[in-house]
Amino acid sequence: MPVRQSQSVLQLSADVLERIWQHARNADPYEACGIVTSSERHVPIRNASPRALVAYQFGAAEQLEAWQDMRDNGETLMVIYHSHTNRDSMPSTTDHALAAYPDAHYLIVSTRTGTAQSFVLVNGQLTEEPLEVLP
Repeated sequence: MPVRQSQSVLQLSADVLERIWQHARNADPYEACGIVTSSERHVPIRNASPRALVAYQFGAAEQLEAWQDMRDNGETLMVIYHSHTNRDSMPSTTDHALAAYPDAHYLIVSTRTGTAQSFVLVNGQLTEEPLEVLP
């Protein structure tokens, strides 16, 4: 697994961030999840976790379709996001375990606290990075 050496910044348009918040609010009390592609295309993915009140897991068919669409459109994975409904926007132990894409930004929004935080994988651990919201 490649190791990210320097801190990065997630730059995300206000429009895409609002779509993520809308998805999270609509899914509450369950965790919402999805991706944002390199062209800032927002792709909600069904949460297939049997513990969807406190965890997320991409639905296999939806994930496969999203990855195929990215490939077909010449896009890459930019953000993997999910919501927390019963806690803050810091990664849980499960979130650390699920983080497997070293080039992705991991965005967590909390419908409980109204916060959003971005993380990257550094030496196998999710490490906070700045989130810059663009107009």
